[in-house]
Amino acid sequence: MTEDLLDYSKLVEKAMQSVMREALEIAASNGLPGTHHFYLTIDTTHPELEMPESIRKQHPDEITIVLENQFWDLEVGRTYFKVTLSFSGNPQRLKVPYDAISAFVDPSVKFGLQFSGTTKEEKEMTSETTPSREIGKPDTERAENNIDTSAEVVTLDNFRKKPD
Repeated sequence: MTEDLLDYSKLVEKAMQSVMREALEIAASNGLPGTHHFYLTIDTTHPELEMPESIRKQHPDEITIVLENQFWDLEVGRTYFKVTLSFSGNPQRLKVPYDAISAFVDPSVKFGLQFSGTTKEEKEMTSETTPSREIGKPDTERAENNIDTSAEVVTLDNFRKKPD
């Protein structure tokens, strides 16, 4: 087999991130339309993730946050987004790099993206140069909705509406 010098898997990952980023931009500019809402599963070990340390301790590996009714000040950047969420009644500001997101789901339309994320070696290299920070919302939503974040390959056909 020929070596993939173009690194198609990385190109696809970036393209999927741009779909997620555009959905977040729409929500930031106009609010969430209709019944749309987002579940984002986040790797809490990512070195560039900013979240309160108390929340990181509760969710040492990953956390699923929900952007639906109670989120504020959504700010979408080129490589990250910021949002304020309520944790135990306390507003907390999060800064989430897109590379820390392992899954993006909009259950209202049965759409989802699974990201391969940063490799352990890449995290270790980055953590040597980047200080750790904090983030959060309970993992219960992911478990209750049976969102599987273990897959490594994304097939968009799984999320497309089937003809009646």
